[in-house]
Amino acid sequence: MKKRYILFEFLLIFIFLILPPLFVAKADGISKAGSFSPHVIMQLFIAIVLQTQFKVYFKKEENTGRGMLFKAAFWWSITLGCLMLIFALMQTLELFIEREALSRNLMPSIKSFSGWFFLVFSVVTAAFYEEAVYRQSVPELASILLGTKMEKKWVSWGIEFIAVALFAFSHRYLGWIPVINAFACGSILRLCYRKTNSVWTGTVAHFIYNLTLIALSILSRTH
Repeated sequence: MKKRYILFEFLLIFIFLILPPLFVAKADGISKAGSFSPHVIMQLFIAIVLQTQFKVYFKKEENTGRGMLFKAAFWWSITLGCLMLIFALMQTLELFIEREALSRNLMPSIKSFSGWFFLVFSVVTAAFYEEAVYRQSVPELASILLGTKMEKKWVSWGIEFIAVALFAFSHRYLGWIPVINAFACGSILRLCYRKTNSVWTGTVAHFIYNLTLIALSILSRTH
């Protein structure tokens, strides 16, 4: 693809997908996650479009074969383990500063099978969407535009830092501890993407991580 088209797409993603979450003042929670939401469907559609485009236009090699499956499984386990460790560290941090529970707004009231179904659907869609946007599209498109794949390492590191920072500050409405948590988790998930060249490994780890936090929130509320 020509760079002017890539630049146009990057600007669209930045203006319509990256900027809006940075200006959200407070969390509305996910109390409505147990019901159908057009917003979730839109996220799924956007993620599918972005992933399909990268597979068609930007993939240089196919990640297939038994070796790749073992590699994906290895990085999935490392990623999920690191995400849970980061969560534990952030929980410890809360003991020493103003308390901002990471899962304060992740406490939906689910009373039916359909409610649980839509909750799980929302969580997996959010994970896929964030991996497609923040771990793949933003840093990869920026790298293509600036030609930093094999040179100017400091620019490449700058792109990585900014992409992770944008993801982190999109969680500002939850508080500063969640921002720190998102920065650390985003770094691990980006590393997972770079090692596996796929959004799927990170999506699975991201989904299980988020669902675990929600489950812990529900359990803590019922005890």
